[in-house]
Amino acid sequence: MAVDERKIEFANSHQLNVGYLRRFYLEHKSEVLRKVFRVVKFGLVGLSGVGVNIGILWLFTDVVGFFYLLSAVIAHILSVSNNFTWNQLWTFRDRNPKLIPSILFKGWLKFQLSCLGVAITYLSVLTLLTQVVGLHYIISSLCAIVAAFPVNFLLSTLWVWKSSHKSEQTLN
Repeated sequence: MAVDERKIEFANSHQLNVGYLRRFYLEHKSEVLRKVFRVVKFGLVGLSGVGVNIGILWLFTDVVGFFYLLSAVIAHILSVSNNFTWNQLWTFRDRNPKLIPSILFKGWLKFQLSCLGVAITYLSVLTLLTQVVGLHYIISSLCAIVAAFPVNFLLSTLWVWKSSHKSEQTLN
């Protein structure tokens, strides 16, 4: 039996033809790969932001002597600015290719606002894991960043760098 003829049976007796999925993928391969690549680029930018965040958090907490939550707020603002810059220049460049200062500033403000929700998630998880669970603040921060990633990507894709093309307004 060829792969194209196999059926995958799901709960409630729903069936999906593997051949159909294969044909759909081949017909939409470039679009699928573009969307996957955008998530990968967003994640790589996020990793650079993690480096900025952890470095600033450590610097202001252990070297300067600030309370770790105040350091976390400063680190968050600086890492978000880092991420906005790289996402603008690389991840979402196709959605706003012109580097006009007023448009960039508007986008930066939207990204900062979208990251307020992300910051609430980040600071809540950081506080919970540090003060309640007893993890070191750096480990807690890394966990909080991972928890905030999906919210950040969705807000960035659907609001900050919203596509003007109707066909791209699904998850990119």
